[in-house]
Order: sequence, then structure tokens, then C-alpha cells
Amino acid sequence: MQSLHTGRFLPRQVCEATDGTVWTLGYDLDLCDSPDDADRNVVRHYSFEKGLLERLVVLDSISKSSDAILNASSPGKSFLRCGKDRVSVFFGSAAQYIEVDASNGKLARWNIALPPIAGGKANGFAVTEEGRIFVSLYGVSEADNTVTYGLYELKAKAGTSVATLIPVNGTITTHDRNGIPPAPEESFDRLLGADRDELVVHRHGDGWGISWAKVSASPSSPD
Repeated sequence: MQSLHTGRFLPRQVCEATDGTVWTLGYDLDLCDSPDDADRNVVRHYSFEKGLLERLVVLDSISKSSDAILNASSPGKSFLRCGKDRVSVFFGSAAQYIEVDASNGKLARWNIALPPIAGGKANGFAVTEEGRIFVSLYGVSEADNTVTYGLYELKAKAGTSVATLIPVNGTITTHDRNGIPPAPEESFDRLLGADRDELVVHRHGDGWGISWAKVSASPSSPD
């Protein structure tokens, strides 16, 4: 067993890079007690041999709202994944996607053009072994008492500032909140993660089980 002390930094999500180092998403506890003196970076890079290597992503760059800390403290609002050559951070409520080049620590950031799901919220995020990025969203429409579920592929091109979410065919469903989802054996519920180049998902007919799915190539932009 290996361990290291993170001091006042509270990791909320952790992933291991291919070189054995560890990336974390969390926050400095001083943000709650004495915010003026707190370290406002929410992503940290650690080595078990050398300790803290890097501090990245200032909280104020994600959100300046009074509850900005929720973007880093709530797993349901943010997601951290380690890939072969990059670290991916998705802030759902702030609609931002960040990539860190694992070899040099350089950071790239995109705002996300969210699809028109009423009150859409992210409830899943995954990066496949080949580097494709997926997000699941759900939204509730109070006006007509319906709920919508969907799986999207995130496209973030270098040199641009806005990333797009491309809907995956056959995964967008809307039904009455109090009714039974259509095609219960097949309709998509949420994204749980990635297993190499396949996605691990939950469908409405899976009960307590899970399913594996391979997504075919998506278009480069929405229709």
C-alpha cells in the first residue's frame, strides 16, 4: 500500500495516469473557513514518491458564483478521468470541459454548447481508450411533466473555444415522469463509464444490471 498526505486539500475524485501518478479533483478546506487564504486550484497532480507535483484550474475560472465550490465538491456536478495522454475534467453545471496534457501539464479549455434538453443536467461522463468523450444528460420539463434522457459525444477541437455535444442516435427519449419509459429493454438511462473502447451504461430495462455498448462514429457537428 502507498499513501500520501494531502494536507487541507480534500480530494473528491481521483484517477491514476499511465505513469503511475495520481490526479485529483477537489478543494482546499480553507475555502470554507478562510477563503482569502485558501489555495483556489481544484485540480492537483501527485506522485507517491515526490508528493505534490502541480496545482491547476483556479476555481474562479470555472464560476464566480457564491456556490462555485460545488463545482469541485459534488461528484454529480463534475467528473475527472485519466486517459493515455491526457486528463479530462468536465464541469457539468458550469458547462466547461478542460483537458490537461499529461506530458507537460498544458491546459486547454472549452465552453460547451448544451443541447436543448429542458433543465439538462449531466449525470455521466466517460473517455474511451481511443480518446472519444461521452456525456449523458437528463432534463425535466415541469410544463408538460416529462423527463428526457440522452447520450452525447463531446467534440472539442484544438484552437476553438466552444465544444459541441453530438447526440448519439437512438438514445434520446422523452416520456411522462409518472409513466413507464418507452421500450424499457433498450431505452437509454445514464452513462456509467468506459471499459476500453466500449461504454458502460444503464438502460431502463436493466434493473440492477448494466450494459456494454459500442458507439459508431459520430458526425463532426450536429445536424
